[in-house]
Amino acid sequence: MVLLASAKKKACQLQYEVRWVAISQYYHIYLQQKMTKTQAQRQKITMSREQFMMVVPRWCYGRHDGWACLVDRWVGDDPEFVAKSIKARANRGKDGTHGQGNRNHWGFKAMKEDKLQRPLSDMELWKLACERSDRKEGESQ
Repeated sequence: MVLLASAKKKACQLQYEVRWVAISQYYHIYLQQKMTKTQAQRQKITMSREQFMMVVPRWCYGRHDGWACLVDRWVGDDPEFVAKSIKARANRGKDGTHGQGNRNHWGFKAMKEDKLQRPLSDMELWKLACERSDRKEGESQ
């Protein structure tokens, strides 16, 4: 079960990476511009289905239907994947996943101990870091 879960996670990561590689290759081959994966990610570049289909990687030759399925996921034509994406985006929230800000563990611990006037265990600190002190009405911890 662990191996299967790990393989699924790695496959998702590879799909994500291949998208950025395709974008950088399109810019290099067709627009004659240097575009690294990192630059494309920072600029949040998107492309159309036709543009993605122009840069089919070598390992996909003969399997254009597989590449087309990946491209459909990226451009939003796969309804099942889009539904999953929307649900994951909603679960992540907009305010981040923890409440300790940009402090590291020890800085956050010192601040909370000063505020509460008592020493905290690592588990108590973890719980405090995961819950929001300024929750909106109806929002869970």
